[in-house]
Amino acid sequence: MQKPPTTNRQEQQQLDDGEQQLHNEITKELTPRRSHRDDSAVVTPPSSARRRWMLLTNKVMKAKPKESEREDSSGFKSFGFFALSAFGERSPSGSWYRLISPIKDVHLELHFLSADGTTLKDLVGYDNTGNVRLWPAEECLAQYLLLNDAVCRGKQVLELGAGMTGLAGLMALTSGARSVCLTDGNERSVENLRMIIERNDLRENVRCAVLNWAEGRLREDFDLILCADCLFYTNSHEALLGCIYAHLRQAGFVYLMAPSRRGTAMQFLNRIFEERGKWRSVKVAFRLQKEIDRRIKLFENQAIYEADLHTPILFILEK
Repeated sequence: MQKPPTTNRQEQQQLDDGEQQLHNEITKELTPRRSHRDDSAVVTPPSSARRRWMLLTNKVMKAKPKESEREDSSGFKSFGFFALSAFGERSPSGSWYRLISPIKDVHLELHFLSADGTTLKDLVGYDNTGNVRLWPAEECLAQYLLLNDAVCRGKQVLELGAGMTGLAGLMALTSGARSVCLTDGNERSVENLRMIIERNDLRENVRCAVLNWAEGRLREDFDLILCADCLFYTNSHEALLGCIYAHLRQAGFVYLMAPSRRGTAMQFLNRIFEERGKWRSVKVAFRLQKEIDRRIKLFENQAIYEADLHTPILFILEK
């Protein structure tokens, strides 16, 4: 993949200044032009918009690791926004844990499938790796929603790739969502989500369903779609965006959080660029909120922490 052009000092300063705020409506400035070689329509953004887009993609690629670096096999497990502890109760398929957050007095019981009874298909599902654990991006998105409850208040919410726990969707409910639908492509994950919903007596406002991004379609549309760490497989980006667009109401929002991870976030950004005519606005945040950023910085210098794998980027799309 060709490297983005090196930015000069002025451009770098512009980028650094913009890190603390969302990059607002980048796609609005991207307009089609015609090629001088022939009369075929070729999408060529204006120089100012192209420069901004390249600054953005350069920032997303900034922490790209060397080829020798491992996938997310490091010892880093959590930012510690939530206290998660086993309390000794087991089921035929796994164990129950108690999740606590001081924000909004969150107390939930979550079920985790036992590794002994989990097959490779269960771990991967439909290109979904969210079944293995609470991923940092999922944890950060859940925390972000607790700190910004206006995002969820009164909304019908859909979580895609909810994995084993649907943590982001459950925190959306805690933050005032009218209803939440947790989905995943893996049937065992969805069964696990159903156990969590019933255990916490959430059936009135929360449901779950198997949803394959490429083929599935739920009956209703949603005001808000959540997605955490679902960019791992680049060949699923097109299906993911298609599923998002199909289920999102007009003027609805998408909050998607994922790490840069070997350039996969940049490839997703490029896919959004290709479909920019569909979206009213596209925003990208590299810094989230003081409370979250402060916690992330506590881990940045630890040997087990790899920014490319663990520091999340927030994408906000408006239809």
